[in-house]
Amino acid sequence: MLHQMAEAYGVLPSQLLTDASTFDLVVYDVVMTYRNQQEKKGNRQQQTTNMPGDDNMVDAVTRFREKG
Repeated sequence: MLHQMAEAYGVLPSQLLTDASTFDLVVYDVVMTYRNQQEKKGNRQQQTTNMPGDDNMVDAVTRFREKG
């Protein structure tokens, strides 16, 4: 976590250890939690839109049979 936080702030980990406060840790934790939640939310939406449902499959089979 220290490495990631230092990378996010653009400082060396040693500088982060000497200059950072516990408030910095809280802010970083909140930001990372929010990003993870948004990423999971996006992944869930992507999975549900990419997966065909039963109705979609029936329609696709019906259209295929009508063409042939």
